[in-house]
Amino acid sequence: MISDSVKFLLNDKIIVIKNPDPNQTLLNYIRTELKKTGTKEGCSEGGCGACTIVLGELVANKIIYKQLILVFRLSQH
Repeated sequence: MISDSVKFLLNDKIIVIKNPDPNQTLLNYIRTELKKTGTKEGCSEGGCGACTIVLGELVANKIIYKQLILVFRLSQH
């Protein structure tokens, strides 16, 4: 199933990005759109772990962690 939005939890708040730009990284979205400039880019290749996020599902008000993934683009291929 393909969705026209991306949802994630940031500081206990659900963030919804409708029709995300497939050329924008999640890092840049957080820095520019959410003004969270403390988030920094590391190596630009995924090796340092700076762009690692935790993927999980909110079930009964608890996060069930799924896996660790590296986010390079918001697009869904």
